[in-house]
Amino acid sequence: MALEVFHREAPDLYGTVWLHSKPLQLSTLENRVIVLHFFDSASLKCVESLQFVRMWARHYGECGVIVIGVHVPQYSFGKNPLLVEESLQRFNVWYPVVIDNDGLIALAYNVQELPTFFLVDRERRLRFKFTGDGNIVEFERALRQLVSECGFDEELPEVLSLKHHDEDEQFYRVRTIDIALGYTRGFIGNPEGHSPESIVEYSDPHYYLPDRCYFHGQWLSEREAMRCFNDQGYCVVQYDAKDVYALLGSERELPVEVTVEVDGKVVPESDYGRDLIQSHRSTSILVVSTARLYHILSHQTREKHTLKLIPSSSNVAFYALATTSHAIADVVHLN
Repeated sequence: MALEVFHREAPDLYGTVWLHSKPLQLSTLENRVIVLHFFDSASLKCVESLQFVRMWARHYGECGVIVIGVHVPQYSFGKNPLLVEESLQRFNVWYPVVIDNDGLIALAYNVQELPTFFLVDRERRLRFKFTGDGNIVEFERALRQLVSECGFDEELPEVLSLKHHDEDEQFYRVRTIDIALGYTRGFIGNPEGHSPESIVEYSDPHYYLPDRCYFHGQWLSEREAMRCFNDQGYCVVQYDAKDVYALLGSERELPVEVTVEVDGKVVPESDYGRDLIQSHRSTSILVVSTARLYHILSHQTREKHTLKLIPSSSNVAFYALATTSHAIADVVHLN
């Protein structure tokens, strides 16, 4: 989507909880350029966009720019400030973030998708809007324009996003695929489909359409997730990507193992994502506890494979899978 241009007063930010800062009101931040980033830490597309926001906060902060994140949870667990704070630490976010659990800020700004960015000028006017499938370089150039309007006469940093964006191929528009799994969120590949709030005996068809999740065994179809109910159950997806993530969580955050196979085999250590480890049985596993994005696979290049996830108990909720063809930078490992 192209950059949208506005000239109206920016609504104030009345959120649930503020992190990394006392509550900020735009009315007290006049004569400053403000970047607003609407995001959800459980969305891979939003996590990818954080690399640009961190760069702007770090480099344009010296030019008087203030960056504020607005966390708009798409899942119920995302309303927990402690889980949000843990995710922000993991993704190296230090600037102010307001949690918008009721969606009131998103409604005031008419946010229809995530991530979404806004620029507020020195007179508290909304000037530009940009959504995640647009041109990030154009948005940064608009940011530089507003900084210049503030009278900043020193040399600005180079256009930082040019280093991460190929305008000819426009990879930022197409690089990420999200596969939501709950019955109010998306579709599954099995012909049986969803049976809301019911346990269904699924059969692996052994034929897979790309980027669709298929299930085998007894699974409970919930609003936000799928949950396995027998020890023969597993989830399969065929993908064409460099990196693969899963949005998973366990009941009461108790650790649960999920065995991972690629093309019916143990995953080579060279393809391990940040959260994949080798078990004492020499299998590849995830240890799932807190509901969050788990980085499963990281290939050297974009590759086609079939991924199988085998939960060890019914305590694991499968919210979504996501694939990308580009690495996610600046992730902090938390113990």
